[in-house]
Amino acid sequence: QGNHREFYSSNRWRKLSERKRRVDPLCAHCEKRGMTRAAKLVDHIVPHNGNVDLQFDWENLQSLCQECHNKKTAAEQS
Repeated sequence: QGNHREFYSSNRWRKLSERKRRVDPLCAHCEKRGMTRAAKLVDHIVPHNGNVDLQFDWENLQSLCQECHNKKTAAEQS
């Protein structure tokens, strides 16, 4: 859990996620359903599980609203 918190508070991740939200400011999941909602965070499409290649892979990132991120995370954990 410590490494998880450390990763998400790192400068490298913060800068990458801010850039992703600037490029893709809308929630990817909402857009697929024809809705327009601002993205609040950046999600790893394929969970990285500590894999540095996946952590910083632009193609593995998507902008999501909080609600869609919570649903996706819950589904992955069940």
